[in-house]
Amino acid sequence: MNRTIIWREKKIRILLIGIDTAITEQIKKAFPSEKIELISVALKKKLDIELFEKEFDFVLYKIVNVSEFNFESLNFSNIGGKKSISPSIIIFGPPDLDFSIKIMKKGILDYIPNNKSIDLQSNSIISILNDYSHNAISEIMWNRELLPEKSIFSFIIDSFDQAIHIIDSNFRVIFANKECRNLINLYGSKLAPKGRYLKEIFPFLTNKTFDEYRQIFGTGVPITTKEETRLDDLIIITETRKYPFKFQQKVEAILTIIVDITTINQTEKEKNENEEKRRKMEIALKESEQKYRDTINFLPQMIYETDLEGTLTLANKQAFQSFGYIQEDFEKGLSVLEMLVPEERERAIENMKKRLMGEKVVDFEYNALKKDGSTFPVAQYSNPIIKDGKPVGLRGILIDITEQKKNEELLIQSRKMDAIGQLAAGVAHDFNNILASIIGVAELLKDHSQMDEEYQNYIDIIIQDSKRGADLTSKLLTFSQKRKEKYTPINLHNLIHDTITILQRLLDKRIIIKQNLSAEHYIVSGSSSLVQNALLNLGINAGQAMTNGGELSFNTSNISFSQGICPNTGLKLSPGTYIRINVEDTGTGIEKQHLVKIFEPFFTTKKLGKGTGLGLSVVYGTIQDMKGTIKAYSEVGKGTTFSLYIPITENPIIETRDPLEILRGTGTILLVDDEANIRLSAAKFLTSIGYTILEASNGLDAIEILKLRSNEIDLIVLDMIMPVLNGIETFEQIKGMNIECPVIISTGYIKEMELEQIMRDGIAGMIRKPFQMRELSRLVAHSIRNRTN
Repeated sequence: MNRTIIWREKKIRILLIGIDTAITEQIKKAFPSEKIELISVALKKKLDIELFEKEFDFVLYKIVNVSEFNFESLNFSNIGGKKSISPSIIIFGPPDLDFSIKIMKKGILDYIPNNKSIDLQSNSIISILNDYSHNAISEIMWNRELLPEKSIFSFIIDSFDQAIHIIDSNFRVIFANKECRNLINLYGSKLAPKGRYLKEIFPFLTNKTFDEYRQIFGTGVPITTKEETRLDDLIIITETRKYPFKFQQKVEAILTIIVDITTINQTEKEKNENEEKRRKMEIALKESEQKYRDTINFLPQMIYETDLEGTLTLANKQAFQSFGYIQEDFEKGLSVLEMLVPEERERAIENMKKRLMGEKVVDFEYNALKKDGSTFPVAQYSNPIIKDGKPVGLRGILIDITEQKKNEELLIQSRKMDAIGQLAAGVAHDFNNILASIIGVAELLKDHSQMDEEYQNYIDIIIQDSKRGADLTSKLLTFSQKRKEKYTPINLHNLIHDTITILQRLLDKRIIIKQNLSAEHYIVSGSSSLVQNALLNLGINAGQAMTNGGELSFNTSNISFSQGICPNTGLKLSPGTYIRINVEDTGTGIEKQHLVKIFEPFFTTKKLGKGTGLGLSVVYGTIQDMKGTIKAYSEVGKGTTFSLYIPITENPIIETRDPLEILRGTGTILLVDDEANIRLSAAKFLTSIGYTILEASNGLDAIEILKLRSNEIDLIVLDMIMPVLNGIETFEQIKGMNIECPVIISTGYIKEMELEQIMRDGIAGMIRKPFQMRELSRLVAHSIRNRTN
C-alpha cells in the first residue's frame, strides 16, 4: 500500500513550555542552528495565540502537578481557530506510572520522568529528536514501487560476500543480508537487525558516521570511508560505501556496503596472525553462545528473552516443549502475550512496563496458553535487559506451578477435613449422651411395658435408629481421626432391602422405589453402617431431585475383568469380580459443570442451610476405602445414575451372633455421670437386675461419697467428660485414696492417646455411649466378678 509523505525543507521548530533552561541549552548544543529553531515560553494555563502563527514540529511540555493537569491543553492543532498540523508532543512530568500510561494513550510521543538528572533528561530528548528529525517512513522502502521483486532482491544480496544493509531516515535497519548478520554476531550482538536502530546493532559507531548519513539524506551524494574497529586485540579495517536510495527525487533510504580490507595493506605474516585471531574470536563466540544455550536448555524452567514490544528473541528447549511451539513458529515471530489467556494480557502488559522501569511486580502468576489451546498455571519472574544504560527488553523465567496448585488444593481439602474432625469431636460427646438416654429409656419401656406388638415394634425402631445414629457418629470419629476401620462381610442385597424400607418412610409418597437385585455374588467386606449411610445419602439426594414425584431404582449386577481398566467405563480398578450397584432416579439431573465437583468436600448446589456438601464426599470416601470406585452419569431434565463398583469378598462367611443375654448380679455401684437421664435409665436397669446404686452428678460429688462409703462400693462407673471435675481427674484422685475398687469408664468420646494412658493406669474396662443395657450388664458383672476373684 502506497503512502504519501510530506517533506519540509525548513528548520525543525520546537516549542518549549516551562522547560528548564539547562535542558534547553543542551538541546541547542546538540543540533546546529540551521537545523533547529527553539521557542521557549513560561508555563501558563492559557497560551498566546500568536505563538501558533508558525507551525511546530515538536512541543516539549512540563507538568508540575498531575492532579491539576488538563488534557485539553494538549490540543495544539486548532488554537485561535487556525488549523495547523498537530505537532509531536513530549511531556516532562512526575514519575507517575498510571498517569504516564494514561497520557501516552492520548497520543503523546513520549513521557520523560523528571526525577532523572538534567543530563539524563537532556539525553532522552536529544535521542528522540534525532530519531524523528527525518520523516522518512521505513515501511515505504519495502513497497512495490521501490522494490518490485523483494524476494529476488533478497536472494541476490544474500549471496554477496560483503556485508550489506539498508537504513531509513530514522536510522532503522529495514534490510540486512546474511553476511551483515554474521558481522553483527561477530561484534557480539545477538539482536535480529531488522527494525532495530543502527546504534543498537553497531554500538561502536561514532557521531561522524551518523553525520555522514545525514549528509547523504540531505545531498543525495554517495560517501565512501575507511573505518578501523578494535575487538579485543583484533583490529578490523573496513571500507564502507554508502549509496542514497531515492524515491520521487527524495532520498528515503541508504544502502551501505561494508568491505573488509584488513588484509590488503598487511604482510603475509600479519594477514595470517589477524586471520587466526579472527578465527579464534569466532570460535570463542560460538562456544560461548553454545555454552549459554546448553545451560538454559538443561534447566527444567522455561527461559526466555524479549524485545521492548514483547516479541521473543530467545527461548530454551523447555519453553518450546511446555507450550508446544516449534522453531518455525519462533522464527515467524512470537509474542509472549500470545502465550497467555486473553483475559490476563492487559495485566501482563502493565507488569512488563513496570519491570522495564525497574519496579517490583507482586501479581506474577498467570494462566498460560499452549499452542493447542490448553492452559496451565505459571509463575513469571523477569528483569530488564540493559544496554548503554537503557532497557532494550526483558529476560525472564517461567515456572510451571501446576503441581504447586494441586498441592495447595490438597492442603485446602486437608484443612476442610481437619475442620470436619474437630466438628465431629466437638459434638460427639453430647450427641452420644442424647442417644444413650434414648436407647436406655426405650429398652426400659420394651422390657417392662405391657404394650401390644405394634407399639413394641415402634420401640424397636427407636432403638435401631438410635443405634444406627450412634454407629454413624462412631464412624465419623473414626474417619476424622484416620483410624483403621475393622471390616466384616456384608450381604449387600439384605442391606439394600433394609435401606429401601427406611427410604419408603422418609421420601415423598409419590416416589416409586424399585429394585432389581440380579447379582449372583453380593457379599463384600466393609462397614455395614457406612455402606448403608452411603446408599441412604444417594436415595435422599435422589428424592430431593424429584420434587413432583418420580422413580428411584436400585439395581445390582456382577462385572469381572482381568485388566486394570473396567470395560465400558474406563475406570481404573484392580482386576477381579465386582458388584455394580446402580442408583437411578428420574429427577432434574446435574449440570455438566457441577458434575465434576460433586464428590468434593463442602461442594453443594443447594441453598444456604439446605445442605453441607459433605454427603457425597463421605459416600466417595466409603467406596474408595473398600477398594472400589463410584461414577456419576447425569442428563439435565432426565435424571442421574450413580454406579458403585465394590469388589466381592473372597471369604463370604457372615458371622451370626445370638442376642447378648442380660447377666444379673449383686453389689453396690457408684454411678457417676452429669446427664440425669442417663443416670435415671442406667440406675433403673441396674437396680432391676439386682444391684444397689449410688449416684453422683460430677467427679467432686463422687469423691465425697467415696470418702464416706468406700467400703460399701464394689464398682465405679465413671463418665469422662463432666463439669467441676472430669473423669481423668476424678480417676487420679481415686487412685490417690488407695481404694481397691474397680473403675470402668463410660464415654461418648475419648481420644486414643487418652484411652491408652488411662488403660495403663488401671481402668478395669470401658463402655462407649450410647450402650445397650445388655452390654452394661455384662461389663458390670465381669468387673465385680474379677474383683472378687
